[in-house]
Amino acid sequence: MHKEYLLIDVSNSVKKEAMDNKQLITTKKDKSRHGIGMLSMRTIVEKYGGNLEWKYENNQFLLSIMIKNVLL
Repeated sequence: MHKEYLLIDVSNSVKKEAMDNKQLITTKKDKSRHGIGMLSMRTIVEKYGGNLEWKYENNQFLLSIMIKNVLL
């Protein structure tokens, strides 16, 4: 928590093949059932006036979420 915001930072190692033209792509075989998690998170974060950003650097996937604490 920082003031009235919840800050979430996540990092994970990832193969470069998971990126295509700066878009995330699933590497799982059944692509029709995977690859929707980021869209779901972005929808929820934006619904509550927050911000979601991700980037790929040095073989790491970095996710940052900032969302206003709705419980205050």
